[in-house]
Amino acid sequence: MLMRQKTSKFLDKRFWLDLIMPNRCAVCNKILPWDKLCCDNCLEELPYIDKPLCEVCGKPDCICSNGIHYDRCFSIVWYNEQMRAPVVRFKNQSPGNFAMLFAEKLACKIRETDIPAIDVVTAVPMSRSSMKERGYNQAYELAASLAKQLGIEQVSDKILSKRNSRSAQHELSAEERKKVVEKLYYFSGKYDVKGKNILLCDDIITTGSTLDRCAEILKENGAAAVICAVAANTDKSKE
Repeated sequence: MLMRQKTSKFLDKRFWLDLIMPNRCAVCNKILPWDKLCCDNCLEELPYIDKPLCEVCGKPDCICSNGIHYDRCFSIVWYNEQMRAPVVRFKNQSPGNFAMLFAEKLACKIRETDIPAIDVVTAVPMSRSSMKERGYNQAYELAASLAKQLGIEQVSDKILSKRNSRSAQHELSAEERKKVVEKLYYFSGKYDVKGKNILLCDDIITTGSTLDRCAEILKENGAAAVICAVAANTDKSKE
């Protein structure tokens, strides 16, 4: 379902928001009717993942031999030139439609698989400086939308924390990224994860280092399982 819930438009805050700020496609950014998330053309032309992924690490080029701490990873599209602008907008300008669009698609995929019942949904954290600059964490926006789609009441952005850093991770090699994330993320201690099955969200999986480090921290603190869900995935063969 890619249209918003069929409730009275007068009870939907997005109808009123559309009067102030026109609703836009999550992908191409063109103006849309207030109750749509994505235009039909973009929906058809999205770079959907078109080849098998490892069922554990979620990558086309399996990275399980590196030692993976999460138990499974779901993704929907390839991160390529077509997705670059939508992801940048999602990170910096307008999270709503993108988060809801990919939450719907991830929820459909997750429901089709046999995974442990999820206790809580969370996201890869953002540093305080980045939160102050952007005003929101796009990974948490996806997490909140996905929790709603799956009917999971427990969703929190207080489980993991991130230290401030000047490193631009997308500019680092896989080995450099792994070393950086070792020090960046830590357990907040504000939420008891012992014995819990956790759904961990982010916008993109590249080398898998960030998700893996977050999963490692969660399991060190007693999490039973960590399932990852991301909108986009990178593929070396498509670069």
